[in-house]
Amino acid sequence: MKTYMSGIIASLFVFITPVIPLIWLVLLFVISDTALGVWASYKENKQIESRKLARVISKITIYCAMIMMVYSLDVLVLYTWIDDKMLVTKIGAGVLCFVEGFSMDENIRRFNNDKGVIFYVERLFKVVKGVKVKYNELVNGKD
Repeated sequence: MKTYMSGIIASLFVFITPVIPLIWLVLLFVISDTALGVWASYKENKQIESRKLARVISKITIYCAMIMMVYSLDVLVLYTWIDDKMLVTKIGAGVLCFVEGFSMDENIRRFNNDKGVIFYVERLFKVVKGVKVKYNELVNGKD
């Protein structure tokens, strides 16, 4: 019986091994969102409640279960119709990361005078443009 159970556990682990990097990616987004939420609450002098913080555990559990269920559907049913391996699973993980990214933007706006990720992306583009202009001036010999 012990050998039988260890075989089942090993088989399940081997089955979900391809989605482990996607699970780690989603976990990174959830943890980043949580850290930004805690930081925003700290900056706003709001009390951090353990009940609200405990929802992160249920969110992680639901997200991981969703990824594994979609992966099972992808491998067992959709793989016969879709040539790309794990396409639906990757799309599902991408949607989860998008949702968490949107939440991170909201948290950044909470403590940063309503300046979100777009503000910093625009600033980055301005810096890159400035560096490109300076580089072209140096390469072309213009002062």
